[in-house]
Amino acid sequence: MHESNSSGPLSGNGNLVTPELAGGQPVASVATVAAPEAPGKETHGERRATPRRRKQLAALIADIDALAEPRRAWIVDRSLGGLCLAVENPVEPGTLLRVRAAAAPLRMPWVQISVRHCRPKGDIWHFGCEFVRTPSWDVLMQFG
Repeated sequence: MHESNSSGPLSGNGNLVTPELAGGQPVASVATVAAPEAPGKETHGERRATPRRRKQLAALIADIDALAEPRRAWIVDRSLGGLCLAVENPVEPGTLLRVRAAAAPLRMPWVQISVRHCRPKGDIWHFGCEFVRTPSWDVLMQFG
């Protein structure tokens, strides 16, 4: 026979408690338990359609026409829709660029991005950009 617990699905020792019908038969049920939010985390203002993955990786950015030497950047985070990159100099919103992970194999294509905004963060600049065309999954994985 299982312990009953009126305060929730866990017993005093942290084990999952199975509800029972009168007569000791377990109840077949499925319950969804929401995980508690992290302290200070607000979700009511979130506008992103896809979650961001935060993992800093070295990247290379280049002008869309490949006329200049690629520059070093850092991938701050990425989602299915775009990237946030950290660079030494500001980038004008609306600028079209190409990006790829610095450690990506040479066969991995450059990805076209459009700069949406650029903001100072100390002595560097963070710019948010969206993919011009959503890259394939294997290309997206080069960004972490």
